[in-house]
Amino acid sequence: MGVLMTTSSSVKATKADGVLVGLLVISLSLNVYLAFGQRTNVPISTRTTPVLSTGTQAPQIEGTTVKGEPVALQFGKKTTVLYVFSPVCHWCERNLENIKAVINSRPDLRVVGIAIGPPLDEEGARKQPFAEIVRPNAASIEAYHLASTPTTIVVSPSGQILSTWSGAYTGPNALTASKVLAVSLPGLTQE
Repeated sequence: MGVLMTTSSSVKATKADGVLVGLLVISLSLNVYLAFGQRTNVPISTRTTPVLSTGTQAPQIEGTTVKGEPVALQFGKKTTVLYVFSPVCHWCERNLENIKAVINSRPDLRVVGIAIGPPLDEEGARKQPFAEIVRPNAASIEAYHLASTPTTIVVSPSGQILSTWSGAYTGPNALTASKVLAVSLPGLTQE
């Protein structure tokens, strides 16, 4: 009788261990899913690549400033470079020297930081080279299909999309950025 109880206890323990392992796997999977979604700050199910075609009219961008004031970005006097970044984006950070080169070499361009992801406080904003930083609202994020950072969108004074690409300015993107923005880029900063 004692042997049967031991066997029964072992079976119960094995089932309990299996359940615990299963819960652990599910928990870890959920944590990885949420961490990845949080890092890119766009729900995984809605991520897309930019689909704004060259020559199409740029949608209105509305949102808030770093201080939380409402803003509606207007296109007009200058060609505008919309640089979509996130405060927690590793590639955005590595690409900052390139953005500074664009800002310093091309005063005829308006370079606007479009901050998606975790909120950017004033201290974090001071680390960015942009004179203007807009945190877009959900409608603007959807209209521009903003899902990956960094993304660059070049808009003419009349509001037409001139060029768009995703990724840091390396490889083919470095060639595109240099050509479209007519600037010599220093490259990415090292990790």
